[in-house]
Amino acid sequence: MHIHREVGSLVRPPRSEASSLLEEWRRFIAKEKAVVAMLNRFEGDVTLRAGCWFPTAELETIQQRLALQASRLHASAFLASDGKPITHATGGDADPPSFIKRNEFTWAFQELVDTYGTCRYQEANPGVLTCVTFPFLFGIMYGDIGHGSILLAFGIYLMLNSKSLKQQGGAMADMAAARYMLTMMGAFAVYAGFMYNEFMAIGINLFGSQWTTDPKNPEDMFRKGGPYVFGLDPAWKGATNELVFLNSFKMKFSVIVGVAQMTVGVFLKGGNTLHARSVLDFVFEFLPQITFMTCLFGYMDFLIVYKWLQSTDDPNAKFPALIQSMINMVLVKPVDPENQLIPNQGAIQSWLLLAAVCAVPIMLFPKPIILLIAHSVKQRGERGGGRREPRGEGDEGGGAYHRLEEGAAGGGARVHPEAPSAASGGPRGGAVGAHVTAHGGEGGEVVGGEHGEEGEEFEFGEIFIHQVIETIEFVLGTVSNTASYLRLWALSLAHQQLSLVFFDKCVGAAMSMPDSILKPLAIYVAFAIFMAITFGVLLCMDVLECFLHALRLQWVEFQNKFFKADGHPFSPFKLETVLTKSDSAD
Repeated sequence: MHIHREVGSLVRPPRSEASSLLEEWRRFIAKEKAVVAMLNRFEGDVTLRAGCWFPTAELETIQQRLALQASRLHASAFLASDGKPITHATGGDADPPSFIKRNEFTWAFQELVDTYGTCRYQEANPGVLTCVTFPFLFGIMYGDIGHGSILLAFGIYLMLNSKSLKQQGGAMADMAAARYMLTMMGAFAVYAGFMYNEFMAIGINLFGSQWTTDPKNPEDMFRKGGPYVFGLDPAWKGATNELVFLNSFKMKFSVIVGVAQMTVGVFLKGGNTLHARSVLDFVFEFLPQITFMTCLFGYMDFLIVYKWLQSTDDPNAKFPALIQSMINMVLVKPVDPENQLIPNQGAIQSWLLLAAVCAVPIMLFPKPIILLIAHSVKQRGERGGGRREPRGEGDEGGGAYHRLEEGAAGGGARVHPEAPSAASGGPRGGAVGAHVTAHGGEGGEVVGGEHGEEGEEFEFGEIFIHQVIETIEFVLGTVSNTASYLRLWALSLAHQQLSLVFFDKCVGAAMSMPDSILKPLAIYVAFAIFMAITFGVLLCMDVLECFLHALRLQWVEFQNKFFKADGHPFSPFKLETVLTKSDSAD
């Protein structure tokens, strides 16, 4: 009985809201193990020293807290940093961690980006644009006023009840964490639905059609005013060429969106090179890449928009096919003056093609050759001086050619535990290095071990092959990525056709029944079946399908233009995180 009472006292909580004594012991051991493991990364005998990273904005807060704890515990604890900038980041473990501030709105979008990879220190973070581009891509594929409104209403419900849902746990708690993303997805789906004039496969006439029918000849349509206020004119609904027109519009719109997003990605790469002060990457990578992109695909988008703006009132008006025009441009075929879309189209296309072709060798050859020349000059200088120049702080590659080769942004701070006074780093963006005595550096990520790296041996062949791969990947990838954006058209078409088929085969079939006493009952049952299929297929499966396709476009087609994704996140030591991991493991 004594043993039973002892065991019961260990496993039985003393109060309903408290944990058992055994659970308290387990959590205490988990905390002590984490604290001891962290202390083992410090150096020193009488005092403890460590290098760590922490946000620049928290410098004064950490110093004040250390001073407060030191006076309360009668101990010495301080934080020291000289704030010298790190010139660049290489994506290695010795680089500064990336500290990205989040709030409840950006959390879900940043998680999508971090699943792909973490940005380097002071590299352009795709998470900011993802807050808009990801739900917009989803909305283009899922465009429907009715279905989008249901998704929007669900997101608003999660926003209003997020606290209670998180306390309950389960799948709804996970959805509540992504409530703003779901709300944005629903809002953009409604927006695209108005643009397509789709309401569960039924067109709506909000502003009045701008086409009228001649009563004497119903097959002839005449324009009675200007363009429709917003979206597609409801006159297209039920027209014999409705699907042909919608396919043409959605295909071209998908290409415009894709080229625009990829161009933004290339400009972000240019921003990275400017921030890193890498003239070599800016001149011989960014400039030829943006030239290639705009001269071919930007010109194609221009032709699409220009053709849309041409008057179509004349039924005999003929315009050249854009696909054939682009093929003839690449094959350097002459343009028929009687069948050209813009004046001097042949000359313009020749110059644009020449610029695009010249951009390819500029991307390929100059950078490796300049790196080779810089390395040769550096070696001659070392032999002439009789000794190797010491490597500067923050120059982790050790050589000028390495600095030219790496184009990622830098800036931050690091301190070497073996040399506490030689702190390096800067307040430009995220972290500064610190020398910590005692162990009061709360909220910082402790860095142990050596931080210096030996200079890498220069291999011209390896660098040249890498540049060849980068050039081929960009040139061919631009073509394939543009084609990949056609999934926006394909998914939108599939969604619209599924909605139409479900409505016709369920509600439409019941309403077309001959009048009888069973017709109301048939309509009631058919509508119930229609809503069940709509929920299962279009509100569940199709949402997931469009989500995955939008995620692929965001990761592959957009982020690969500028995102290295080989950084590491800022992970401060927190007992709360330690206990959470311990609880989840058990």
